[in-house]
Amino acid sequence: MLDAARFRKFYNFYTHVPHGADNLPERDNARRMAEKMAARAGMTLDQAEASITAEANTRASASSPFDDYLRRERASRERVWTPHPMETALRRATASFVFPEPREFDGWVDPDDCTPALIEAIRNAVPFPGSFREAAAEVEVWDSIWRERRARDGMYCIREPFEQVRRTLLERKLKGRAETPDDTLARIEFYRDSRKRAPYPSWDEDEWLDLFAGDMARLEAAHRAAKDKLRQARTRSAESEVSSRRSNAEKRSAVEEMLRSPEGRTMSLREIAERTGVHHQTVANIKNELVS
Repeated sequence: MLDAARFRKFYNFYTHVPHGADNLPERDNARRMAEKMAARAGMTLDQAEASITAEANTRASASSPFDDYLRRERASRERVWTPHPMETALRRATASFVFPEPREFDGWVDPDDCTPALIEAIRNAVPFPGSFREAAAEVEVWDSIWRERRARDGMYCIREPFEQVRRTLLERKLKGRAETPDDTLARIEFYRDSRKRAPYPSWDEDEWLDLFAGDMARLEAAHRAAKDKLRQARTRSAESEVSSRRSNAEKRSAVEEMLRSPEGRTMSLREIAERTGVHHQTVANIKNELVS
């Protein structure tokens, strides 16, 4: 049986001590002792060295369940506390700025107290969302970071001023005017999931309900306007179809009647043409004849 520790001691002395006359006897003696130990184990010097190296690597790779747990825990901790790319970008973009003092009642920095240049830096460090859905997606990323860190440190809170300002700007985006049905849907979905979000200083239920009411009113108005436009288009189409079946005399009569009416005197040639189903030049010709 090869004594690995003793063999390694002689082998390392033989291979690592500098060459020279002063060291030659010791090196030769270490080599002889290592060769003798290898021979007793039925191996050459190189085979013995390779054997104990492989055995050491095997022991190093084998670990207990507790070692595996510690390794996973260390990797998880490093992942959670390693700055997110958005944090890195914001910190770099705002490094040369001085943030205003936070508010006393919640400890957050108010964007209204920041300089326009600082706000611009925070908006451009990471491309600012253009839609409600993109804004909600970014908030979810920030909240995911908060949840993971909060799970490891129950006292963790949002302290970085650039994150506070960025989050407030995102909140204001989500509380802005919804221009499309998808904006409204994204806002509703965002509010629905608000219970699992990080604590924002100004999430107010009544305010959100007012926003939803405004969204519904605008959607209803847009729907009503679209219906009116469709009805008008159908009316014009029907009038055009009727007009195409009229004789030239009937068309001329309709134009003359419109030109003589009080309403017709305030209308343009194109409006009269659209109303009577003829070309605007026809209306102009008839009008000139009546005037002359």
